[in-house]
Amino acid sequence: MMTDVMMLCDACGKMAKHTCKNCGKRVCNDHFDTVSGWCTSCRSGKKLKK
Repeated sequence: MMTDVMMLCDACGKMAKHTCKNCGKRVCNDHFDTVSGWCTSCRSGKKLKK
């Protein structure tokens, strides 16, 4: 039996749909830059707080 695990955004706690190619954090659409594949924190030069 397979169980779906809901991953939460490391920035805001919403449902995460992406993984940053730079830092590996799980992030939602709001915190993901589709052009670079990076989270918005890496894109802006800041690290996400966990």
